[in-house]
Amino acid sequence: MKTNVFLQKKILDYIKLSLIGAITIGIAYLTICLFSPTSVAASKTIIVHYPAHQVKSGLADLSAWKDWHPYLDSAEEQSIAVSGNTLNWTSKNGTQGKVEITHLTDSNRLSFSTSFLKNDSWKTYQGEFLIEGNERESKLSWIYVGEPFPFYKRPANYVIKEVILHSMDVGLQRYKKSLRDRVE
Repeated sequence: MKTNVFLQKKILDYIKLSLIGAITIGIAYLTICLFSPTSVAASKTIIVHYPAHQVKSGLADLSAWKDWHPYLDSAEEQSIAVSGNTLNWTSKNGTQGKVEITHLTDSNRLSFSTSFLKNDSWKTYQGEFLIEGNERESKLSWIYVGEPFPFYKRPANYVIKEVILHSMDVGLQRYKKSLRDRVE
């Protein structure tokens, strides 16, 4: 009889500890959600040894994006199509994507949106290239802002930001090489 009571007490203690642990983990996760960014914002900058007008004209040529933009690495080559200010593609896994230049002015700024078709709806992210420079070199900045995430998915923004920053770094390095190949 004593062992039964002792065993029941131990089981109740384990259940209490498990509940306290689960509640603590739940509260910790909700706290992380609360303090996580609602959306991803990222930027990268590179120096290129070309005048701003050449850098900008290269970015405005959507047909050349396949040579440097990391999102197009997974695109089926024959699916990449440029029409006006829009670039469309289908990736090897069937995902559709598009880039649309939304703002191109005489200033050294090019705004665009990047969209992916997921679950029968388009997810759109805003981007911008800022070009500052002179006749010898330019500073090219790539800025990215994503859509807001639902509250419970916000911690994923930390990982997504790192992936995007890596893609931007790769893209800028490739663009620099692409620009060199185009100009020379």
